[in-house]
Amino acid sequence: MDKQQMSLTSSYQSAVIFGGGMGLSSISGQINFNESGDRILEGIRLYRMGKVKRLYFSGESIFIQKPVPQAQFIFENYLIQMGVDMCDVLIDPYARNTAENIQRFDELLRPEDRTKPILAISSGWHLPRIMKGFQAYELKVVPYAVDMPSALQIKNWRNLLPSWNTIQSWQQLIKEMVGFTVIKLQIKAGRTS
Repeated sequence: MDKQQMSLTSSYQSAVIFGGGMGLSSISGQINFNESGDRILEGIRLYRMGKVKRLYFSGESIFIQKPVPQAQFIFENYLIQMGVDMCDVLIDPYARNTAENIQRFDELLRPEDRTKPILAISSGWHLPRIMKGFQAYELKVVPYAVDMPSALQIKNWRNLLPSWNTIQSWQQLIKEMVGFTVIKLQIKAGRTS
């Protein structure tokens, strides 16, 4: 199905963007977006349109490959190049999962941002877990999916078939599982003979 961007009818004081969308290129030392990078790009787009005044980036995946200060410097430079004022940004590189993302966001949230609705930007499949996690906090959070389907009904039965990329991923996973089992059996056979 085709994807479309959700439309916002109002502006928000702040948005929390759940990471997992990028890493650092080992060759160039620059930002390398993965399949969830649209979360970060959409947050920046909404900021530049004036729909969001402050951006909270959460999640350690962008900092795994390098020491945090070095990775944060590269990410901040990227944001500056994209026209984001760093006074409007808070980056939390230490949260390791969604629960920690939410907890640390609550701890870091500015008092003036607590009284207004907050936009939670992530993938559609991730948002139910995010919204459930936010129930423990006294915040008004509005979910924003970066990957909403443009047609919610199935118009063609072929859309139910997995994509070739999915089939290739499963093929690689099965190959690795079989290979791991074979090696394990070979080691076991070598010890018993």
